[in-house]
Amino acid sequence: MQATQPATASSFDTKRGLRAVFMVEMWERFAFYGMKSILVLFLVAPASQGGLSLPDASAAAIFGLYAAGASLMNIVGGWAADRGLGGRRCIEAGGFLNISGYLLMTCGALMQEPNLVFAGLALDAAGTGFLKPNASVAVGRLFPEGGARRDAGYSFFYMGINIGAVLGSMIVPILATKVGWWAGFSAAAVGMSLGLVQWYWSRKHVNFADPTESQPVVKGMVYWLSSAGWLAVSSLALGLFVWALHRDPVGLAKMSTLAMVVIGLVGFAYLITRPELTPHERKRLWGIWGVGLCMCLFLVGYQQGGTSINLFIQRFTNRVVLGYEIPAGTFLSLLPIFIIIMAPVVGQFWILLGRRGIEPPATSKMGIGIALLGTAFAVMSAAAAAAATEGIAGPGWIVLTLFLITMADLLVYPVLLSAISALSPPSRAGMVMGLTAVFSAMGNMMSSLVAAKMVLTDPAAMSVAFQRLSWYAMVGGLAIAICVVFGVHWWRSRSQLREELSS
Repeated sequence: MQATQPATASSFDTKRGLRAVFMVEMWERFAFYGMKSILVLFLVAPASQGGLSLPDASAAAIFGLYAAGASLMNIVGGWAADRGLGGRRCIEAGGFLNISGYLLMTCGALMQEPNLVFAGLALDAAGTGFLKPNASVAVGRLFPEGGARRDAGYSFFYMGINIGAVLGSMIVPILATKVGWWAGFSAAAVGMSLGLVQWYWSRKHVNFADPTESQPVVKGMVYWLSSAGWLAVSSLALGLFVWALHRDPVGLAKMSTLAMVVIGLVGFAYLITRPELTPHERKRLWGIWGVGLCMCLFLVGYQQGGTSINLFIQRFTNRVVLGYEIPAGTFLSLLPIFIIIMAPVVGQFWILLGRRGIEPPATSKMGIGIALLGTAFAVMSAAAAAAATEGIAGPGWIVLTLFLITMADLLVYPVLLSAISALSPPSRAGMVMGLTAVFSAMGNMMSSLVAAKMVLTDPAAMSVAFQRLSWYAMVGGLAIAICVVFGVHWWRSRSQLREELSS
């Protein structure tokens, strides 16, 4: 009996730990996706309807800045956890920052005060950056043995992400429409609070520490000094962000995009010159640029869901189904619903291809996914043309568009993450992930600038803009796929010739 007790306790602790991380991530995604589904709609809504009456271009730029900030803060959250604060503290700090941000946004919506809303967005982006990467790391640390159990743990964790996204995208827009914008932001705060309560209830039973760490988490005065430093830097960044958003969000978005390009170039130059890298690892690092550009190109289209597509649904789509008018933001819940349904289908498809000896290159799959995204925008162009002719478009257009976007996402993102993992040198994997976050932020910013240039009050103009996006994505995606196929063929021919000459 005594010999089996530790294993049973360990299994019990692992289950409680996985449930704790599952719940905190599910509620964080509930709040994150729920808030994103109504953000642009709230920013552009007239004051008589409780909104901020901002121009469409400013609202799109603010959405992009928020999404980019959340991506970049993942670097800060991971760095803070590794350099002394620890993953557990960062998860808790992120949860409190998220709650504070949503409460500020609630107050801003009630008072129709933009600066409070902007401050809330900044706090929420920081909270997402502290919580999300460390929650993902915590799942891996629950299964130090790796293998199938860890894969199953991450599958369970991924399901929590999508359940939270579905619930948030459904419930928050309904509350915002039926009660008020403030109720939507309050629901996000309540959801994150539930996740944090569950975390505190379960965390004491589980050890989320990295057993391989040689440096303990800082304690005492050093901890308080480091915390004060983080607070001071965050406060300064928060103040600058709110000031810039209030003055010129579109200008800030343009400057931020340029800054990210510079950061990406400098980071890559630093990375590729590290003396510990082998020549083979340096060659593989050039592939990160290809993967990063694919990510940027994909996000330019994908993030239109929260801006131009969301506004099209609100303004030019028949949302009445069975006598009930569906809130515009609720349509976005179809994205995670389709992911839950189609992810096993796509996974099984790749397995069947593999059994037949067909294994398309990773970047080729991404190219096909980006081309499929172009098809989604061709459908949106047709929907906008129908709205220009008939005054309104049917909801079927939107359902088909979101389905195609989901299929593109399933082709691009899993392959993208796998490619990054394969190309990263083990000694600098953290820096590569940081560069990946920069590419993600860059794509978010470019997407917002594209939406800011659209005339989002004229369906005919939107049809032309969507058609242009469609051509860019289709041509770019197919070019990537074709170039990769020919590139692989050329590389194999060159390697074969070299072997023949050497023999």
